[in-house]
Parts: sequence; structure tokens; C-alpha cells
Amino acid sequence: MISLCSEVLLKRGELETYEEQCENASQVAKDVMDAIEEGYTFVLVYGSGPQLTAELMIQDFTKDLISWPLHANIAKVQGLVGHIIQLALINEAKKRRSNARFATVLTHTLLDSDSTSSRSFCFPVGVFLTKDEMKRRSVLPSKEKKRVFAEVTNGIYRKVVASPEPKNVIEGRIIKKLVADGINVVACLCGGVPIIDRGLYIPVEAVIDRDLISAKIATLVGATTLVFLTHVDGIFVPFSSRQATLLRQVSTSAVRKYCEEGHIKGGMSRKVRASLKFTQFGGKRAIVAPIGKLTASLKGLAGTHILKDTNVVDPHTKAQ
Repeated sequence: MISLCSEVLLKRGELETYEEQCENASQVAKDVMDAIEEGYTFVLVYGSGPQLTAELMIQDFTKDLISWPLHANIAKVQGLVGHIIQLALINEAKKRRSNARFATVLTHTLLDSDSTSSRSFCFPVGVFLTKDEMKRRSVLPSKEKKRVFAEVTNGIYRKVVASPEPKNVIEGRIIKKLVADGINVVACLCGGVPIIDRGLYIPVEAVIDRDLISAKIATLVGATTLVFLTHVDGIFVPFSSRQATLLRQVSTSAVRKYCEEGHIKGGMSRKVRASLKFTQFGGKRAIVAPIGKLTASLKGLAGTHILKDTNVVDPHTKAQ
């Protein structure tokens, strides 16, 4: 099970073109194919946040002509990003004359029916606005649901939506069957289309966290290992310290304590939270590793390995 960070397809300083994303995907495909040749079968998850933001910004410019709800844009982005990643994987397998097989599954993420209330609004989406622009957009027709905005940086605002914990993935059994048949699956892109159950499934306005959906789908398919590929070498403690140490192995109880004491924060704390859920429900290990070192991390030669307490020899081993 592989969870890919945003920098996998869109590197800092790039123009976010289709060609750049295809080139970056081809680099990831090499890493993934190396691991497949070691005998692994994968489910790949990618957050797709930058692609969703780009789609919403384009729509903002054309809103007088056409406007799609957020969940429909998530579905559109799943198709685009799935195409980019799967094509890169297919081509890399073709270069190697490999028989590896791949499938992209458009996925729907089930939420609790009360989890998308305004109290849980925390995920920024769409265009960047000044305070005056934000106030103008807050005035809506009476039939439209209230928009909530938050200041994301000094004087800049964005619309925020709910980002609840995933309850289930509707296509989970299908994905599990594909993996059991030896097919590598790309799924849960952009967190999946968020839905609730009201007798029939109804799409709602929300965005699911990449790390939590990765842990959920990894549990559903019975994965033994969950790998978060990111732009850093692993988990460092204490947070933002020049004396920070890279953890090579850490127990679930130790890493939980690091978070509680504030030594692990931000996006890394979400990866830890997802790792704890994964190991709690049957997963053997979670790994936070740098892009380009997937195979090395699976061999224990890179990244931070989060293991259940009984499996850890030395939870404070420093980087070599």
C-alpha cells in the first residue's frame, strides 16, 4: 500500500502542466516497478489536492458558463490523475517487458451522515481571496448552503469544507479482489468522492484526508505494509529543532507520545495518526520514506518504520 504526497506529481517551482506531471509520474513508476519486481503488489493512493485546486480555479474563471459541485470535480480529477499514473506504470512495465498489470478504480468514500456539518469545516479548497472578495462571496442566494471561509495566510482567505474521517470505501471489496488477483490498483485519488447513506448514496461537499483514506483502504484490502512517500527522509524529533533526530524505527506507543508532547506536528502528525489506525487494525508496519526510495524502505534501509511495540528492537535508532 503506497500513499503518494503532492510533490510526487507536482514539484515545487513547476508550472503544473500536463507534461510535467506525466514526467514526474514516470519517475514514480520506476520506483514502483522496482518494488513490483521484488514481489510486491500495491494499491496506490494520491491526494490530488493541487490538481483539484487547479480545476476549481479554472471553474472560478468560467463560473458564468458552467459550474460543477465539488464532489463532481473530485470525480473529474480522479479520472485525470488516474490516467497519468496508470499510463506511466503501463509504459514502465512495457519498457521492462514485465507482465505487471494495473487498474485505476474511481472510488466513493462513505462518511457518517452528520460528519459534514459546518463545525468540522477545516479543509481549504478553491481560489485565494482578499478579505473584501471573501465578504462578497459570503453573500449568497437564500437557497444555497452557507459558505465558510478561513484565513490561510496573512490577509488571504479560502473557502473551507469538511474533512471527516472515512467510514468505508464502497469499492473496497472490488479493490481487494483485484489485489488478490495480482493486479496493482490506483484508487482513492483525491480521497474518493465523498458520499453519505440516506437510503441511497448522496454525494456531499467534503474532501477526505489522503493519509486517513490510505489507512482505511489498506485495512480493507488486508495490506501488511503502508508506505507514505513524501519529500522528507522520515520522521524527525523534536519538531523544527536543529538537533532533530531521524527515527529509523519507532514503536506505536512511542510515536503516539511524541505527538502528544508536540514533537511531531502538521502533516507528519496526520501520517502518524493514520499509521496508528493501520497498525491497530491488523497492519504490520507503516513507513514514512522519501520519494525515490520505495524499495529501499521496504527492505528497511530508508525512512521511518512504525511498528507495534513488540516488534521494535530500538525505537530511538539514529540516522546513519
